[in-house]
Amino acid sequence: MAAKVCSLVLLAVVLGALPSLSGAADSVLYPGGSLLDGQSLTQGFFVLTMQGDCNLVLYYGRRPVWASQTYGWGPGCRATMQRDGNFVVYTATGRLLWASGTQRGLGNYVLVLKPDGNVVIYGGSVWATGTSGGSVSAAPPALAKFPAPPPPPY
Repeated sequence: MAAKVCSLVLLAVVLGALPSLSGAADSVLYPGGSLLDGQSLTQGFFVLTMQGDCNLVLYYGRRPVWASQTYGWGPGCRATMQRDGNFVVYTATGRLLWASGTQRGLGNYVLVLKPDGNVVIYGGSVWATGTSGGSVSAAPPALAKFPAPPPPPY
């Protein structure tokens, strides 16, 4: 198992999905792994967060650029990278709310938040948010280019 995970991380580095092995854990969700309330993947200014309202949101700085639109289901939800290649959002009681629709049978799939803001499932690139290169195809409104995020308030 450890050898398979290492080979997936190495594959992601070779494909340019990760800048180096040192930051891999912050931008990769491994097979069977989940993001719980308040947990995130981070890559530069991009953050993929499982919010406490059950909405999975990709932010650029403080600006949302993609969302699963699963808000309103309360705390305890999770976003899971399943071993069959499907990335899903479940309620606290296990009800399926959203899925990437990428199930392909058992395998070693990883979800990677790339430096360009695209979220991709590898094990063959089977799904992406479509946010690479500054174009956005999902709600909220598209961004022409990704400007630097505003500084945090002090």
